[in-house]
Amino acid sequence: MIDPHFFGDLAAFKARYSKHNLDEMELVLLRTRLSKVCNRTLRRQVQEEGGISFTRRYSMTEDFRPTEIEDQLYRQVSEYLQQEELLAIKSGARHLVTLVIRKILASSSYAIQGTLETMINRLEQKQPLVEALQDYENLEDYQDEEGYSDEDLIDPEALQAEIDQLKDFKALAGNISQNAKAQALLRVLERAFEKTADLGGARKAVIFTESVRTQTWLAQVLASEGYNGQIVMLNGSNNDPESKAIYKEWLERHQGSSRASGSKTADMKAALVDKFRENATLMISTEAGAEGINLQFCSLLINYDLPWNPQRVEQRIGRVHRYGQKHDVVVVNFINKGNRADERVFELLSQKFQLFEGVFGASDEVLGSIESGVDIERRIHDIYQRCRSDEQIEDEFNALQEELKERLDIKNNDTRRSLLENFDADVISRLNLRRSKTSRQLSSYQQRLLLLARMALSQQDDGSYQEGEDAFIWQGKAYNLNWQTAETQDGYFLRPHDGMGAALIEQAKQQPLPAAKLIFSYQPEQGQWVDVKNLIGQQGLLKVVKVIVSASAQRREHLLLAAIDQNGNPIHFETVERLLQLPLNGTPGTITSFDDQQLEGQVTGQLAAFKAQIEQDNELYYSEAVDKLERWAEDKRVALDIRIKQLDQEIKEARKAARNLSSLQEKMTAKKQLKLLERERDNVMLSYHQEKKKIEQEEDRLLEEIEERLATETRMEVLFSIHWQLVASAQEVTA
Repeated sequence: MIDPHFFGDLAAFKARYSKHNLDEMELVLLRTRLSKVCNRTLRRQVQEEGGISFTRRYSMTEDFRPTEIEDQLYRQVSEYLQQEELLAIKSGARHLVTLVIRKILASSSYAIQGTLETMINRLEQKQPLVEALQDYENLEDYQDEEGYSDEDLIDPEALQAEIDQLKDFKALAGNISQNAKAQALLRVLERAFEKTADLGGARKAVIFTESVRTQTWLAQVLASEGYNGQIVMLNGSNNDPESKAIYKEWLERHQGSSRASGSKTADMKAALVDKFRENATLMISTEAGAEGINLQFCSLLINYDLPWNPQRVEQRIGRVHRYGQKHDVVVVNFINKGNRADERVFELLSQKFQLFEGVFGASDEVLGSIESGVDIERRIHDIYQRCRSDEQIEDEFNALQEELKERLDIKNNDTRRSLLENFDADVISRLNLRRSKTSRQLSSYQQRLLLLARMALSQQDDGSYQEGEDAFIWQGKAYNLNWQTAETQDGYFLRPHDGMGAALIEQAKQQPLPAAKLIFSYQPEQGQWVDVKNLIGQQGLLKVVKVIVSASAQRREHLLLAAIDQNGNPIHFETVERLLQLPLNGTPGTITSFDDQQLEGQVTGQLAAFKAQIEQDNELYYSEAVDKLERWAEDKRVALDIRIKQLDQEIKEARKAARNLSSLQEKMTAKKQLKLLERERDNVMLSYHQEKKKIEQEEDRLLEEIEERLATETRMEVLFSIHWQLVASAQEVTA
């Protein structure tokens, strides 16, 4: 949901709300403004509400120790990455590239071979390395914070020496025949399946890796160990022949149903998830599978590569540990006993962020209290880059954990200043209200669509129509009013705006509805309606009018239901609505005239009530829209004021610093910088009133737009008029 006038521009927002010492009143205002568009509901709050219970998660760890040649490769590449000057890695992208190479190195020797090969080719062609890292699918998380610049002059001898060094690494990686972590996976897999079975779960596991090459290699390893034909791979492209075949078969099976969205990316994921659910034991996924898919049918997750970002770990686990999961979840992690830094990363994620145990995981407790998981990744990467001994690693991780502890303690002790944690104090009561209201609306919606389908289709003599609970079958196709049921049972979701639902409604709207006499049959087996039952044996007049209230930006429609009995007594519109849902007794009778004068009072009253509701809604909309515009204009003005004050302060500090300079050259340079600041300040001040005028003009334009939206036109259309009569059902007559 994007509204360019909800806040001022980004600069205005940062100037006003990104200060460290944000005033309490400003914070309250920001929270109030956000409450219109932001609502966070925590798992704990949902569980307390009583409607949903979440299962637990259990942690399993498998230790492994790299072989001597694996350890040698790791140490040599790590030392290479720690060198001050590297030709393969441009200075502007140093942080990004070394971080990703370390992730790939930790993933598998197979993955690092491919990266080294690309690095060698790039060096030989003197091309930037960033494009060589596409094996790592989360590259875009970091790219927008890095700058890149190629160096034109390269020492040919240094270039060849680095190429030779990388070739040595590649040869060493190629000589690795056994991967210790892969062996650990094979050891732990069956034990994890047994643990999952003990908890009632299915024999299915999703395995996450951070490398596409590792994913392909792991699939080959597992296929050779008895899982051939039981593996599905999910990644960002899925261009392999097997995935394409799965996708093609899935499209053919679901063509025309609500399952096929038309988006190849979404449908490819859906096809692979279905294949995993129905036919496979293992899904090997890159980070492409960490969002946008639901795997509640699987309760075993294996982090073959463990991200350093706690938010990404929680996101992975959320694929299986989510609403709809019927069994406790098992999460498997690997601990590299040959690398103390890797051990400390696991300790940090497990103990400080509490990711792998309990009902709620970390999302309710901790993740909302850290600014960015990417920042934590960078801190961890800095430790890998700086430390050359286990002692240094211990000291650095101890310092990081202490810093995180202080940060979390501050957040826990100052939750009143949090914008997102416990965003709504009354969220539980709101959930109760929302759930019951939604259930009522859905029930009413289902009932009407089913009645419409029964009316339109049940008269067919060929038996094409079969009715079920909240569903029906028509000409061999199953239609359901619940989209989740339709999806899981390969049916068609019946909705009013397209497909069968739209066709039924359009067909009904085209039917001629002359004045007629209708005899309704009260059937208590459909549920008791006391108000309707009291009308048995009576008759009267009934009219349905559609009122349309149109404005420039919206159109609202409402049905006015007016009826009287034979004594002229008015009947409540809710009773009329129920009466019209009863089946007919016999065929409609024709009438030549209909005097609706006695119904005009009810029509007028209901119309006035509907227009009053629209007026009330418009007043609320107008009030909120004007308030939003005033806040937006205030943002823009405050940003201008703040910028002028910032420039004044910078000028003051620049003058002070210039007085302390010793050399003439430094003083001249400082004077030039000072002049630039003064010129910028003067320009801002000169444009200040022009900007204020623009803001006022924009306010006027938006207010005119709001007024146009509120200008309404009312139109009425009589849908049908009838003489009605209500009789008891055959069972009641007998009684």
